[in-house]
Amino acid sequence: MKKHPVFFTLLLAAVILTAGVFSAYYNTKSFAFDENTVLFSRDNEGITVLDYKIYYDDMETAYSQVERAMPPHACSTAPYIVLPNNAVTYIMYIINN
Repeated sequence: MKKHPVFFTLLLAAVILTAGVFSAYYNTKSFAFDENTVLFSRDNEGITVLDYKIYYDDMETAYSQVERAMPPHACSTAPYIVLPNNAVTYIMYIINN
């Protein structure tokens, strides 16, 4: 056994906490007043998490504001690997489509 299983302990705690939050939210909403509880869904306009809608347009606005503060190159921990900044833009493109 490892001497310091801190990472796996924190990961397990995060999974248990997330499952608890989702189940408590679902039980509260479905048993109290709302029969159509949405835990997680995705459509053409955005993503819905716990009945909170996150629109793709808002994510693009936030990304364009953050992009100004990002460095022109994204560096990796692997030796001699430097990626251009458009790698993150490609990830945002995949999320939107």
